Amino acid sequence: MNDVKDNMKQQKLQILDISANIITDDTFVRQLIGDMPYEIKHCNIFSEDNVDFMWHPTSPIPEEYRIGYNLVIAFHVLEYISYHKIIAALDNIIEATKIGGNIFIAVPSLEWAMDEVFANRADSRVLLSIFGQQLSERTYQKSAFTINLLRQLVNMSKKAIVMDAYHNAYQLVYGDNTYKSEQNCLLCTRLR
Repeated sequence: MNDVKDNMKQQKLQILDISANIITDDTFVRQLIGDMPYEIKHCNIFSEDNVDFMWHPTSPIPEEYRIGYNLVIAFHVLEYISYHKIIAALDNIIEATKIGGNIFIAVPSLEWAMDEVFANRADSRVLLSIFGQQLSERTYQKSAFTINLLRQLVNMSKKAIVMDAYHNAYQLVYGDNTYKSEQNCLLCTRLR
């Protein structure tokens, strides 16, 4: 996390939050950047409701939002994109970041899900983690990632480098239920 803070010493950070369902809150942003002042643009890949704009990263970011963000957060977005479009989506996310800026990516952990299956503990939380909520066509997850696969995909772009890769806990909410799960997280820096 200190890499993000070190790379972002300026007046006011420009942050892009890309979401599929949940807008990133200030508490999480502060974990990444500390007490630095920031402006944040929120976009959603499915809806224009309660966000600044709608953008699906399989296409280039709209011209009016191409400002070269210091930090781009893609929190649980990539799993909703078909495998054959992941490289294009990663390239567009990287392109939205200024050179030397950071990209934070989080996706459900396929390693954790498979460990649960092999230990005969597969239940609703595992299915939700792998397949999504499936309440509508847009809530079906189309891709799954191990941390090594995600690292390889970012490195294939040759435009960013993975600075840190780790697993951590997160909560899945489905109806009135909350489930413990794990996610894979990458912190990347744009090179060119």
